[in-house]
Amino acid sequence: MYNELAYLTEKVKTGEQTIYGDDIYDYKKTAVFVNVKSVTRNEFYTAHAAGFDPEIVFEMADYFDYNGQQFIEYNETVYKIIRTYRTNISLQIVCQHIENNG
Repeated sequence: MYNELAYLTEKVKTGEQTIYGDDIYDYKKTAVFVNVKSVTRNEFYTAHAAGFDPEIVFEMADYFDYNGQQFIEYNETVYKIIRTYRTNISLQIVCQHIENNG
């Protein structure tokens, strides 16, 4: 049963710019229900050797809810999505913690 609430988050341009000409971004959040899982030992060491630090895995019931978002927020913590893996209709999302959501 998927009973934990998380928010898939994507960075989108607002169409505005700073006085220096830099694009201004906002964050669009989509609520999804997930199961929270641990990163397997093999996944952790393989990812760590490639320069990643996976901390948590989210499993979504339906892969159609995922649309290439870069971040996921869970319990007020923002994670960067480093890999997704589809199993039948569900989707596993492997993530690492980031200090801020930019």
